[in-house]
Amino acid sequence: MAASSDRNGSADMSGGFEVTKVGGVRIRPLRPDDAMALAQSCFDSFTAFNNSVNIPPHLDFPSVEFTHGVIKHLATVPGMYAVVAEEESSGDLMGAGFMTSGDAYGIGPVWADNAYKGKGAGKAVMIALIAKAKSENAKSIRLNQISANVVSFSLYASLGFLPVECWQELVGCVTEEKSLSASRSVGLQPLTGVHVRKMEDADVKVCNELHVKANGLGRTEEIETAIPAGNSWVLVRNEEIIAYTLGFDLMGHTVAQTEEALVSLFTGVCLQHPDSSPHPTLHLPSKLYPRLLHWALAAKLKVSRSCWLMVIGFYQSPQHDMVYCPGVTL
Repeated sequence: MAASSDRNGSADMSGGFEVTKVGGVRIRPLRPDDAMALAQSCFDSFTAFNNSVNIPPHLDFPSVEFTHGVIKHLATVPGMYAVVAEEESSGDLMGAGFMTSGDAYGIGPVWADNAYKGKGAGKAVMIALIAKAKSENAKSIRLNQISANVVSFSLYASLGFLPVECWQELVGCVTEEKSLSASRSVGLQPLTGVHVRKMEDADVKVCNELHVKANGLGRTEEIETAIPAGNSWVLVRNEEIIAYTLGFDLMGHTVAQTEEALVSLFTGVCLQHPDSSPHPTLHLPSKLYPRLLHWALAAKLKVSRSCWLMVIGFYQSPQHDMVYCPGVTL
């Protein structure tokens, strides 16, 4: 791909980033014409790593076409920063990274092209994103890291991130019968008088309040922008929202008032789409919620991998006995 027209880093580019250099790597804002090349690079990078540790590839980016859609979508999300790494001498794309802004800044996905592994592309992208967040006085910068990837863990730790929670990705679609049986086996009382429905614009305020109550930080903008995709759901009891998810998938996070509410929400979403592919995924911090882990295993969900939630700055464990399951960024 052609190099940026500004080789000296003097032009103020879209997204609030300037072209910068880290070693032999040039960092610049993502452009619309980067999307297809980055889709192939991202798909190849994640596929190669997942294959190396026996992680099912559909958990990240199942095809180049799917990845292209994700990148195009992320590039349009309000408050999203997106940068690419170029080799300074050739202008070739070496990798890329995304970061959401808000009360907490969430980094991900980040990757290096397979041809440039170990050449500093991932580090250069991370340095640029961290610097941007700090320049905006971010209270908290967060990411989720696949625990099997010791290289990325070491990189993020060296840049100041600390691991705060380990969570398991549990994959599968439960039936009502399996969910009830699993609940009884671990001592969870199934909720009555609840129903699951798609999230609406009028729900944003209440859902954000649930997030603030659990985590001390808001996510209003992210909740708002996720609704049109159609993957966001709420659990309602007596006209009160007691749990929500932005999707049981790679990007979505989930908040519930109780463990029972989390079970009802996940089960309800599964019942809406019993034959969905890929299957729903639950990102469960198992140390915080051991009974939910036992429920998931009893319901025949499968552990596909473990990940670390890593943070620079503010972090608090979920408060008020609430359940929080992170998305890929935070």
